[in-house]
Amino acid sequence: MLNFSQLLAALGAAVHIDTAAAVADGGCTLSFDGKLEVTFELSKDERSVYVFAPVLALPPSGNARETVLQTLLQIHLFGMATNGCYFGLDPKLSRVILFKTLALDHLDDKSALASIELLVNDLERWQKALLDLVVRLQGNPTNVKNVANPADPMSMLMSQRA
Repeated sequence: MLNFSQLLAALGAAVHIDTAAAVADGGCTLSFDGKLEVTFELSKDERSVYVFAPVLALPPSGNARETVLQTLLQIHLFGMATNGCYFGLDPKLSRVILFKTLALDHLDDKSALASIELLVNDLERWQKALLDLVVRLQGNPTNVKNVANPADPMSMLMSQRA
């Protein structure tokens, strides 16, 4: 069993930062690889930690937006392609977030860090794949890998699981 301060201490030791202020504040946002921002917030009952990160800004409207949202719903079915993480929508900023709730009473240092590492790796993978999809949907093929057929969003799921 882990508490919030132990989780942040283990994370701080792994990434070589002091997390003492974050424990007092009830959360923090850390940058991984200088480009992936992940937020950690302690739940009100102090039994869970909400871990979340922005994935991408949604296209403003139209077919591209609808296709991205449909694709997200298919990708996170049961959390299989996202290692137990889920996508959500931040309506105020019109962006997609990737999130996971970590139940502290089921974790130790090692399993907590492994869960966070999976989330960060998934964040990096899905940021790229979904941005590529958005670019393809908006008709700009520059520097886009063939990650999915926009007419068949399930192909994205299958290409990412491979």
